[in-house]
Parts: sequence; structure tokens; C-alpha cells
Amino acid sequence: MNPTAKLFAACLSASFVVGCANNNHDKADAQPQQGNFLRGAVSPVVDKSDPFLNEKDPPVAAQTHFAAGQYAEAEGNYQVAAQQYESACKIQPDYLWAEYRLAVCQSHMKNWPKAIEAWNAYIESTNGIASAYSNLGFTFELMGDWSRAEEAYKKGIAQDGTCQPIRVNYGLLLARRGRIPESVQQFQTVLTPAEIHYNLASVFEQQGRTKLARAEYEMALKLDPQMRDAKSRMAAINLAE
Repeated sequence: MNPTAKLFAACLSASFVVGCANNNHDKADAQPQQGNFLRGAVSPVVDKSDPFLNEKDPPVAAQTHFAAGQYAEAEGNYQVAAQQYESACKIQPDYLWAEYRLAVCQSHMKNWPKAIEAWNAYIESTNGIASAYSNLGFTFELMGDWSRAEEAYKKGIAQDGTCQPIRVNYGLLLARRGRIPESVQQFQTVLTPAEIHYNLASVFEQQGRTKLARAEYEMALKLDPQMRDAKSRMAAINLAE
């Protein structure tokens, strides 16, 4: 799958990320990911500034609770998982992996006040890395709080304007709000022209604006004839008509 397609697909659901870098790789969803928490999502490789690289091993008791949380989360039991991650964090403050997964679980359950609290704790523990603000911003989006989402994205970009996930997430928010020129400005910092048109097309398709979506997919394919996802989306649109 095209990396941008993965980004967009994840952003439509929930784009929670840990680190920022230019290359991509995937990790199993059972582990705290360097990327979006849904399967198939893009996973940015951590760079040398990523706080996870310097995190010390937590006490065994904290690791035990974390492992129990991972098992419960894999089973889809987010409530139990969140309880286990909270226990791990009580034993080991600033346990980054546990804080991250706790916030993800709260977001899965749509426990918005607790999710916001968890993401803010994660932001503090990571000294405000850009992708932490991206997580917070997207949570506000899921809540329908567009203004606070935009505020969070802007704070993250001020921290690191090269972070791809936050630029793409913010660009998608702007596109969904009809602010296309501003959206393109965000995309241009981290995406190719073909990827920009693909993401705009995906937003239009989601909104049911088929004519605009087709035009953007066509432009994406004109710029990158090998973009398989654009081809498949075009085929799906044509089949539906």
C-alpha cells in the first residue's frame, strides 16, 4: 500500500503516533507501535531524538501490568487494558509505553476526558514531541472539537515542522473543513504532489463529492502512474456508478 494511502486510512479512524522520521516500517499491533495504533497503519521510524530510545527498563511489577494490558488490549478488552496500564504508570511514573497505550485505550472507548488527560500526560513525559500533540489533536477531532484540534496541531508543528504525521493530520483536518489552499500548504511540506492529490481525493470521496474525488485521483495518477491505491479507488468509483 502507498505510504500516503496508509496515512489517510489511519487518519480517518485514529492517527495516534509515537515518533517522527522520514522512512517507514510496520510493527505488529500487539506491541506499542511507532505509528498509528490500527493494523496496516504507517509506522514512522524513530529518530535519535525520540524519547523511547532512552527510556530505562521499568520495574518488573510495572512490566507485568503492562504485559497484562497488552493481552487485554489484544483481546479487545480496552477497559481492563486501561486499568493495567494505569497500574503500570503508578508503579513507574513516565512509563512511556504504558502512558501511550493507556491514552490509546481511552480513545478507543471514547472516554474523552480521560483520553485527553492521558495524552496530556504523555505530552509532558515526552517533553512535548510533535507526534504527541498530533495524538491530542486527532482526539479532539474525534470529539468534534475542531478548534482545539487545530490548536494542538499548531503547537506540535511549532515543536517540529518536519513531523510527517502531524502535517498530514492537520492537512486532512483543513481539507475536511473546506480550507483546501491551507491544506495543500501543510501537505507540501512532507508529501509529493501525487500524494497531495491522492489525499485530497480521499477526503472528497469520504464526503461523497465523487466528481471532485475522481478529478484528484486522475491528477494523482497523471503524476504517479504507479500509484496502486489511486487506481483501486478510481476503479471502485467507476464500479459504483
